[in-house]
Amino acid sequence: MTDKLERPLSNGYHYDYDGFGRLIKRQRPAENITQWFSYNHEHQLIEARVESLQHRSITRYQYDALGRRINKTTEHYDKYSQRYSTTGTDFSWQGMRLSGEANAQQHILVLLMT
Repeated sequence: MTDKLERPLSNGYHYDYDGFGRLIKRQRPAENITQWFSYNHEHQLIEARVESLQHRSITRYQYDALGRRINKTTEHYDKYSQRYSTTGTDFSWQGMRLSGEANAQQHILVLLMT
């Protein structure tokens, strides 16, 4: 199913893709929510932005030399563009297997056993 501009439409969302087929924008017009996605030269997600009438958030992702995601940081803003919180997650790896996640206070969020 497509909208009037021939963009894919699913469950009330509009999707836009770049020339590599990566999702770059997702809109839910009924709720006035828009998400934007940015990627690096390795096609890894480096930033996700969400905007609505009441709130905005920016999540940034970092990777190591092996391409493993090592950090995620999210900043939350109110409708007046005042930042009201920042959250972070660090990712731990054993080889190429994700072994755990911890927040900025080093509280373990997920510990994966193999």
